[in-house]
Amino acid sequence: PSWRAFFQGFDFGIENGEWPAEVSEVAVPESVKKEFQVVKLIEGYRTRGHLFTKTNPVRNRRTYRPNLDVENFGLSQDDLSTIF
Repeated sequence: PSWRAFFQGFDFGIENGEWPAEVSEVAVPESVKKEFQVVKLIEGYRTRGHLFTKTNPVRNRRTYRPNLDVENFGLSQDDLSTIF
């Protein structure tokens, strides 16, 4: 098959040869936004949570302060009791 035949089908979705004048945006529910913030918080603990541990009995770990507060991820203390 030639590429010409492949690309000829692209214009079938355009009615009367014109693109839509305006694309409407869909409002994202607040619960969905919060759920994505929770995913970011979990990822933060996955990538930086080890900095809170004491795994070496011989010497102390350097003091790190990874900022994993829920407020930094767009969440509040009230969100901690919400099931996502």
